[in-house]
Amino acid sequence: MSEDGKQAFDACVELTPECPVEQTIYGYAPGLGVNAFFCAYFGVFTLVNLFLTIRYKSWFYGTLVLLGAAGETVGYVGRLIMHGNPWDSVGFQMQICTLIFSPVSDTRGDKIAITFPSPLLSAS
Repeated sequence: MSEDGKQAFDACVELTPECPVEQTIYGYAPGLGVNAFFCAYFGVFTLVNLFLTIRYKSWFYGTLVLLGAAGETVGYVGRLIMHGNPWDSVGFQMQICTLIFSPVSDTRGDKIAITFPSPLLSAS
């Protein structure tokens, strides 16, 4: 206990009676099923996108979407790590960084896909 009567959880690295799951950053252990599903989904999407990028030689667009999908896969791997140990700071950092920044890459790829045909469709 600290001076103010609250228990300090700074030294917690695994679930124990002294370090309950309720005191983790989320207050729960991320679910195995849904995170494994999304990890597999984005993993398959990454491989399919890699194949399509090579097949159609759409290097710039394909690379952006590939980076986004691979980042999402890494993020859900981090969530799976946190399912096993919600106190794991590496799992938390993996998922928080990649699940925040990966959609940016996907959005840039979508913007390129939308703006590319627009000059072809203009009425000029």
